Amino acid sequence: MLQKEAAVSDVDVDGKSTVNADFLMGATDFTILVEMKLPSSELFKGTSTQRSRTWGLSIKLMDAVSQILTQKAEWLVKSRGENFDENEQLIEQRAVDPKAILIIGMRSSMTGTDREQMMKLNTFELFRRDSRNIEIITYDELYDRAFYIVNQRLPEDADRLPPIEDESAIEVQKAGAAISAFDDIPF
Repeated sequence: MLQKEAAVSDVDVDGKSTVNADFLMGATDFTILVEMKLPSSELFKGTSTQRSRTWGLSIKLMDAVSQILTQKAEWLVKSRGENFDENEQLIEQRAVDPKAILIIGMRSSMTGTDREQMMKLNTFELFRRDSRNIEIITYDELYDRAFYIVNQRLPEDADRLPPIEDESAIEVQKAGAAISAFDDIPF
């Protein structure tokens, strides 16, 4: 982790509009931007299909993708100069079309009939596979990956990430445990 709440752009002349990423990570030679949204963020809109067996993606998901695309563009420009972290250490990793990771929502929120669940899953997978250099992952998928790395097996139902039921618990999780759990992720 190079910097939490990284200012990845310069400030406008009026001192406003700085673009911030939740985390600026370093992977050997290159930087990676990480943006986290709430686990309760909706991935889909409405209660009906769109066209051609697809489901409409939510405004929150589209806004998050727009946000991280702006972060990538701004960081690519700012990274050309000298940048220092909060400890005044030079950030030596470079940015070449920086990778971005968006953590948002829960895969388990893809509810409905079997057909609706399949449409949502297919729509989400097609969208994220065609989102160049942005890895979009849900909180429960991230948990499953981490569980596998630690335990060398996939989690069973008893090992699954518990559902988050109220907004205050979500805020506590995001601000505390969830963020501190990412301190040593080697993306």
